[in-house]
Amino acid sequence: MKLTEKGVKVLEVLKSRDASKTAPLSSKEVAAAAFMTPRSVPGVLTSLVNKGLVAKTEDSPRLFYLTDEGRNYNED
Repeated sequence: MKLTEKGVKVLEVLKSRDASKTAPLSSKEVAAAAFMTPRSVPGVLTSLVNKGLVAKTEDSPRLFYLTDEGRNYNED
């Protein structure tokens, strides 16, 4: 599965921060770490959720973490 440049960047941030169910990140935290605007990140995160690479919490604000597929994703 091919990801956009932004998708790869967001996934790399989640991997580098080891975002897990017990230590999820907000979209604001992801945006800051990826040097992206906070408005551009939610759409990218939603796309990664739809692809099964990232999951989100049910509470508000939504927090995001890697799935096993996201942790093992390699774009080759």
